[in-house]
Amino acid sequence: MTPFRTDRHRMHIIDLHTHNIPEPAGSAVYCLPLGVTEIPAGQICSAGIHPWDAETAGEEQFAWVERMLSLDSVVSVGEVGFDRLRGPSLNIQEAVFARQVELSEKYGKPLVIHSVKSTDLLLAMKRELCPAMPWAVHGFRGGTRLAGELLDHGLSISFGVRSNPDALRYVGIDRMLAETDSHIGIDSVISAMAPVLGIPADVVTDRLQSNLSVFLEPVLARWEKNCIFASEQTDK
Repeated sequence: MTPFRTDRHRMHIIDLHTHNIPEPAGSAVYCLPLGVTEIPAGQICSAGIHPWDAETAGEEQFAWVERMLSLDSVVSVGEVGFDRLRGPSLNIQEAVFARQVELSEKYGKPLVIHSVKSTDLLLAMKRELCPAMPWAVHGFRGGTRLAGELLDHGLSISFGVRSNPDALRYVGIDRMLAETDSHIGIDSVISAMAPVLGIPADVVTDRLQSNLSVFLEPVLARWEKNCIFASEQTDK
């Protein structure tokens, strides 16, 4: 059963990524702390090994990610990625990242990426691995040049409260995602975006809902298929 309401491939949430337990439940994609044994009731989640934790990632941690990804309520892999300012060596981060890309592909769930001063490495991995699942860089604060590189390589870009106005306008409402991360509520993020984009807040809200549905299309399509199959079985 789908753990939250959709209308044919349309998700009724906006917030791609938060570390705060959402209220009400299911109003954002909650990034699970590594190793938790239970998912908070009614929540929509992501699960992954953060690059800061890559040095201690072993079979137990990867097994946890797999268990979480097997659940319908976990809709994405993340946050995962690279950080040149904090964490273990890039070789270790790269190995942990590549393995989680494999899990993203295996379970058919998009990737949410933490990238700090490592776009070159991220794009090299994208070219090497050729993933079928969508990738999104979360908490983007870069400028238009960096945004253009990511878009040219087929990545989505998620903006939070601390965003570059020029990059917001460059990416445009039809191609962006939004998030709160560890900060203020999503309504405040939208209120800050709207005047920069020159678009009413309600229109921004509607477009962001649609964009997140597109990003999570592999998950939503599978849920719809499963729900139809379950209905057909019930009718027999």
